[in-house]
Amino acid sequence: MKRDWTFQSWLETAREKSVSPGEVVLQKEIEETGTTRENILEELSLRLEVMKKSLKRGLSREDISPGGMLKDEGQRLQEYFSRETSLTGAGAIKAAIYAIAIGRENAGMGRIVALPTGGAAGIVPGVLLSLAEKKELGEEELQRGLLIAAGAGMVVGEKMEMSGAAGGCQAECGVAAGMAAAGGMALLGGEGEQAFEAFALACKNLLGLTCDPVGGLVEVPCVKRNGFAAVQALLAVDLVRGGLHSVIPPDEIVDAMAETAGLLPGSLKETARAGLARTKTGLKLMENRDD
Repeated sequence: MKRDWTFQSWLETAREKSVSPGEVVLQKEIEETGTTRENILEELSLRLEVMKKSLKRGLSREDISPGGMLKDEGQRLQEYFSRETSLTGAGAIKAAIYAIAIGRENAGMGRIVALPTGGAAGIVPGVLLSLAEKKELGEEELQRGLLIAAGAGMVVGEKMEMSGAAGGCQAECGVAAGMAAAGGMALLGGEGEQAFEAFALACKNLLGLTCDPVGGLVEVPCVKRNGFAAVQALLAVDLVRGGLHSVIPPDEIVDAMAETAGLLPGSLKETARAGLARTKTGLKLMENRDD
């Protein structure tokens, strides 16, 4: 009988087969798609290349976004980082800059990799690419990080739909933060229980996050939220490396997210009918845009 895909079954499969958790994800993908290991690894490399290119474009953008609320965020943050010592630390601010830059690229209708969605596309690459630079890691480690991040997203996908319209931003930026934390831990060699603990810590901190974009556009608060979530993902990795763990197991946190998604009102699920979207400034921005 086929096992349900959970963090627990994932770990048990790895132990029974005496393979790494990343290898379990790879074998699962081979079985479900009928493709080859080589093709999957090639696709991972292609996605990594898209991430790197979207980051480069996002860091250099100067145009005004379609909603008129964003411009050169990536450039401004880079300039700040080049002349000031970050209060949050070099690693955290770089992950945030990268996540915001890719989020800005998405808001500008650029090409990105949805992880797990376009609105949260900066978080996983922001964490993985900045960590790889910091630790001088290569393609193989980045692929391992992506496999673990993808596996974590697959676990969530078994229980809930990952979209702001279905589950609020906890289903987008929240899940992406968990994926980034798991993938980041894998980059550093902690593929199994440590990665799952990092996922748990990052996700539960964003449980119940609403999706209330101004004008229904993926600009405010979405792009900056990518940066905040990337920093939280990194902190989750640090907490686990420091010996902390989640009291609530990751599979139970996924259940809680799915339950919370059902309890959130429709007005806080990407409809722009409540929250930040209905503030005086939010409404005024959209009035000006319509004019």
